Amino acid sequence: MTTDDSVVRTTLRTLDDRIADMRSSLADIVAIKGEVHDHFKAACSTRYQENIDDWTSRYNQLKAAYESFQSSFTSGHQQINAAHDDANGVGGNWSVHSSHVKGVLNPS
Repeated sequence: MTTDDSVVRTTLRTLDDRIADMRSSLADIVAIKGEVHDHFKAACSTRYQENIDDWTSRYNQLKAAYESFQSSFTSGHQQINAAHDDANGVGGNWSVHSSHVKGVLNPS
């Protein structure tokens, strides 16, 4: 079993791009919250900032899960390729003896 390296590279690049987008979005939201905190003093401002803090916390959890998925995806791809290489190495060694084994198992 092998994986198409070009597809995996494209998928990983897409994941990298999404994570970068997530970091950028989070930075924008945190900057907006800072502006509200600095320039808008009212009860509704406090509630808004609390909601942003809650959203930021959940967003960080989502981002961490996404990063964990990316890491697992990368590791899985590497393990599949290593297993494939190992299987080819073992299978390659059989080719020398396969005709003898076939003859013993299937005598004419």
